[in-house]
Amino acid sequence: LPGGPAWLRVYRRGADELRMRARLTDLADLPALIARVRRLFDLGADPLAVDEALSHVP
Repeated sequence: LPGGPAWLRVYRRGADELRMRARLTDLADLPALIARVRRLFDLGADPLAVDEALSHVP
């Protein structure tokens, strides 16, 4: 991250929830870290669109 190294742990909490614990060198990097984790887990995906697209795959 721009402000220095960071570590994180992402774990499942319930059927449809993820939790993240992180230690940042610079708290200003938090938005960048959240954006990276959202991209890593594809949290911006539309599940209905994914289901529709995959329903045509044999």
